[in-house]
Amino acid sequence: MIIRGEFMNVSLFTFNSSLSEMLVAELLRFGVTVVVTKEFKEVVEKAIEHKVNCIFLDIDSQSLDWVKVVESFKTSEKTSNVFILILTGSSVQDYVNDLILAGANGIFDTKQPLSSYINRIQSILKLLEQESNNKRRYVRVQPEEKKEITANLDISGHTGKTIKGKVRDISVVAAAIELFNENEAKLFNEAIHVNNLQLKLGKKVFFCEGKFLRKGGNIVVLQFEKTNKMFEQAIANYIYNKINFDKI
Repeated sequence: MIIRGEFMNVSLFTFNSSLSEMLVAELLRFGVTVVVTKEFKEVVEKAIEHKVNCIFLDIDSQSLDWVKVVESFKTSEKTSNVFILILTGSSVQDYVNDLILAGANGIFDTKQPLSSYINRIQSILKLLEQESNNKRRYVRVQPEEKKEITANLDISGHTGKTIKGKVRDISVVAAAIELFNENEAKLFNEAIHVNNLQLKLGKKVFFCEGKFLRKGGNIVVLQFEKTNKMFEQAIANYIYNKINFDKI
């Protein structure tokens, strides 16, 4: 289940799986909902269906008249306000200029590593966020009952005690965890630090530390801290799959 709110929605069209994987992870960490398609005919449909604020087009994925494609987005009443960001390895300046004149809001060179232009992408999205009435929030998803994410917590001041629970909902920055023992919720307050937070996704366990944010009943909300790339990628992939392959 996706926990809906006033999120910024982004669509990504690409055949490049490695680019898709890296970019989706970065966009989710930035705090937008990402819908990916490999079929260009679905780009407009999903843009309208999901009310996207921005579309990333990997124009090297398919041979089309992309200048006309951009023009069609910008002249259509339903998509004229959608930001169009182009991903391409083309260095033909006249072609790039034509894309900009057609209405592209940004063009990024895919021959360069993503790290070299992700800050520019985020700057554009921040501008879009301001124009969209500050819609950026971190999308949260809820695990299915039969596919729960179990959690083990070791907290400061209680050496040797492992607190167990399961994830009620999760974003790329935090998780709400339902404790199996309701009495253990009393142990959590602003002075508590989670020295070791273990989340089991499928058959794998991922580790980080956690900061206590709030609690209610037997549910505590923890912000992820000192995460590594494996943890970040696992959470981003999980949320991406929930968004794109679960019923919304």
